[in-house]
Amino acid sequence: MKCYFCGAQTKEQLITDLYTEGNLYLAVENVPADVCQQCGERYYSPEVMKKLLALTEGMREHAAVGPPGRKADLTVCDFAAADTHTH
Repeated sequence: MKCYFCGAQTKEQLITDLYTEGNLYLAVENVPADVCQQCGERYYSPEVMKKLLALTEGMREHAAVGPPGRKADLTVCDFAAADTHTH
């Protein structure tokens, strides 16, 4: 596909996305995306977006905001192995 912003070609890749909310950080590895080879813009399928939203849901209610230099929590998960179903 072509990039919406610069018109260059995109390429399917597995990437790492980082999400932040207050003092919480979530790194999601091996996320399938089409990535523009010129500007780096990322495009996700609807299925991938749905899973990413499910993985980041609830971050806001658990995040704390504090002064600069505060401690932060980093969680790393693998997109393919992540369970987004509620029990």
